[in-house]
Amino acid sequence: MADTVLWWHRRTGHKMLVSATNGHVARQSFRPAYPKMQGTFLAEQLGNAYVSVDLTFHEGSFLAPEATRLH
Repeated sequence: MADTVLWWHRRTGHKMLVSATNGHVARQSFRPAYPKMQGTFLAEQLGNAYVSVDLTFHEGSFLAPEATRLH
C-alpha cells in the first residue's frame, strides 16, 4: 500500500489523503508482530511532509466479520 501511495505521489506531485485505521498509518507500530506499518514506510520516504491524523468518535460501531475481530 505504501509503495502505491508513493508511486502516485511521485508521478503527480499532488497532496494525498490516505484513509486507513490508525494502526496502519501511524509513524510507529504499537504491535511487536508488525514492527513496520504503512505509516512508518511513508514517514521514512516523505519525512516531515507525511502527517498522520487520528480521528475518534463518541458513539457508533464497526461491522466486521467475526473472524477478523480482535478479542
